[in-house]
Amino acid sequence: MSTYELAISADGKTAYLTFGADSPPGGSVSLGTFDHNESDDPVHPHAGNHALFHHVRDILNKREAGSPADNAMFPYNITNMQAISIVRHGPAMNAEYLTAADVTAADPGTVAAVVKYQPANVNANNNDFNWVSSDPTKATVSAAGVVTGVANGTSTITATHKHSGLSVSFVMTTT
Repeated sequence: MSTYELAISADGKTAYLTFGADSPPGGSVSLGTFDHNESDDPVHPHAGNHALFHHVRDILNKREAGSPADNAMFPYNITNMQAISIVRHGPAMNAEYLTAADVTAADPGTVAAVVKYQPANVNANNNDFNWVSSDPTKATVSAAGVVTGVANGTSTITATHKHSGLSVSFVMTTT
C-alpha cells in the first residue's frame, strides 16, 4: 500500500500528485492523501490511468461535499475533471530509473544503502522499497535498507520500489 498526496494549484487548473516524501510545489494547497495498492493496480508510470483519475476525482468530490465553504477553492469548476490537468510531481513520481553504488563493510558491519531517483539524482526513502539479498549467508538487508555483513564474501542486494516496480541492484562486499 502506498500513500499519495493531492494538491491543487492556486489558479485551480492543475492537480499535483506526489508520492512518499515528495512535496507538492509551493503555492499549491493540499487536498488530502489516499492509499493505493500498487500490486493490484499500479499508478506509475502512466499518469492518466484510471486509478489516478478515480482517486483524484474522489478526493475532489469528497472535499466539495464535506465542506460547502471549500467550494470557493474551486472557482474554475475543479470538480469537472476535464477542466484540470493532473501532473505527477517530484522525483519519486517522475523517476525513469534508480541508481545505487556498491558498498563494503567489515565483518560484522552495517551500511545504509543509498538509492537515488534519476534523472533528478535525489536520495530515495529506503522504506519505499522491498529489499532482498542474493546470499544472506554473506550479507542481510533490513526492511529499511540497512545492509549487514555476515561473513566474508559478496552478495547482490536488490531494492524494488513498492510504488513503481523499478528496481536497482548493487554489490555488498563483506571483508
